[in-house]
Amino acid sequence: MKQNYFLLIVVLVLVSCSDIKTNKTLNELTAKTEAYNLFKHTIFKNELLTLANTAKLDDTFKGKYEIVVKFDSLTAEYLNYLDSLKNQTINAAFLDEKEKHPYYIQNKFFKEKLVTVKGQQFIDTINLFNKNLGLLLETDFPDTKKLIDSLLSTKSIKISATQEEDWLSYQFKGVDNQAAISNITLMQSAIESVKSQLMKNIMGDEQFSASAYKVDVVLEKTNYYAGDKIRGKLFINKSVENLKPKEVVLNGVKLDQKYFKNGEVEIAIDAPAAAGDYPIEGQLTISQGNLEMTLYYNKSYSVIAKSKGTSDEINANTAIKTKKGVGNAKIVTQPKNNSLTNLEKPVIEIRGNVADNNGIIKLTRSNFITSSIDVLIPNSDLVVVVSEFSFKPQDQPTQKIYGNLLNSNSISIINKSKRGRQFKIFNLKISLKSNPSFRLKVPDAVTVELID
Repeated sequence: MKQNYFLLIVVLVLVSCSDIKTNKTLNELTAKTEAYNLFKHTIFKNELLTLANTAKLDDTFKGKYEIVVKFDSLTAEYLNYLDSLKNQTINAAFLDEKEKHPYYIQNKFFKEKLVTVKGQQFIDTINLFNKNLGLLLETDFPDTKKLIDSLLSTKSIKISATQEEDWLSYQFKGVDNQAAISNITLMQSAIESVKSQLMKNIMGDEQFSASAYKVDVVLEKTNYYAGDKIRGKLFINKSVENLKPKEVVLNGVKLDQKYFKNGEVEIAIDAPAAAGDYPIEGQLTISQGNLEMTLYYNKSYSVIAKSKGTSDEINANTAIKTKKGVGNAKIVTQPKNNSLTNLEKPVIEIRGNVADNNGIIKLTRSNFITSSIDVLIPNSDLVVVVSEFSFKPQDQPTQKIYGNLLNSNSISIINKSKRGRQFKIFNLKISLKSNPSFRLKVPDAVTVELID
């Protein structure tokens, strides 16, 4: 009997470990998918602005622009609906242990073997969205309509040669919260794919390519030291007679006309004192006869810190690199300490940046959500593995995150945050890849501040 109990305990432990591993994988998959969705959405918005400007110059694109605007409105409403479902599921997972609902979506959509009213509303919402998009696109964009029909189909799924399962059960029955969130995120990703396909059909048009105007931002380099002069140019992507800049706003400041030369705009600004990522963004109004048009632009650059008492020119034989974003940066010199004695305190690193003297890393929203939370040991090549960390948004409760990637809930919070909001990263669980049992010092907490 004792042996049977022992075997049962072993099986339960193995199943539990398997669930943890599966949920961790789903967390990582969901985080990467949400980051990619944001990336595709940003591209879509930029292309929509380009289409709007092109429609001002070429009447043949006005109709297409109006269709895309309606399309954007419909998809935004649908994506917000899916977001609300995800947030409800996330909130259910963050309740007290006794109140947790690990199968929130399943319980919402099903009661025993029957679909609930909420479940049927979910299916009806998808079908209505599909119908409305089809009516909007069937005449001008039949290929995109076919893509939508396939991606938004709620028909039964064939699970074997002789069996079918209804779509809702196939997607959400017997599925825990994390898997449900992952499934909904993939549904959102399908819509972002449709948006990309629609704009690809328009942008690929030869007439559009001949009519479109964009602002290109060219900098002398992408990395600067604090106080450096950042130089570059803004220019229109094509040369047209009598086309010239009329007004330029750069990072919220209206530029003097003296910077407008030969149809281009010169950039000459000072790099900020603090290390981190910074945007060069704004709007450029151009005129051609009586026509005026405003174009938007965006690019980023990095400020890295100098090492005190060290020349800007570092001999490659005695130094590897200066870590970007360090307040009092240390030059990583050879030979490195790869033994386990006298190791320096590990440091949190995000996208190649470590904190400045105030413990802050400044990042763009997209750079933050697509980055891993890493740890380095100064003056060492030893690889550190991050298995867990705490994430605390400003004015919100702390979340524990497994692995080294932000999860879907944290990404959702970041996406809804305004410029300047801060997020604390701390309580990291770390180990050496080469020696997991060796006890490392805990890295100091860092604060990430959004710069866009």
